[in-house]
Amino acid sequence: MSLDKYYTETFIPYSWTASAAWPYEPTWTAGSSFSGAIDTISSRESYSDGNLSGISSHLILTKASTTITKGMRIGYGSRMFDVMGPPDTIQLRPGHHAEIYVKEVTT
Repeated sequence: MSLDKYYTETFIPYSWTASAAWPYEPTWTAGSSFSGAIDTISSRESYSDGNLSGISSHLILTKASTTITKGMRIGYGSRMFDVMGPPDTIQLRPGHHAEIYVKEVTT
């Protein structure tokens, strides 16, 4: 069963990168958008990665080929989320989907 039909939301990944112009201050730089689905995680299901860096509040499901890394942010409409760990690629069959655990941040 393909999950692609459930990927109805659009997300924008952001990376913390140095500016190309003076004063070269790092900024959040937008990458290419990707489609997926988002769901909240109840307090009983809260996920914490192996380094216990933080507790996730939401789960984003997307294609396994989507490139997201810990330390990035993901924009969803007017909301922003910190990526809490590397995406967990679910291998029910090759390339099935990826689960990205995120925590909503206030800006």
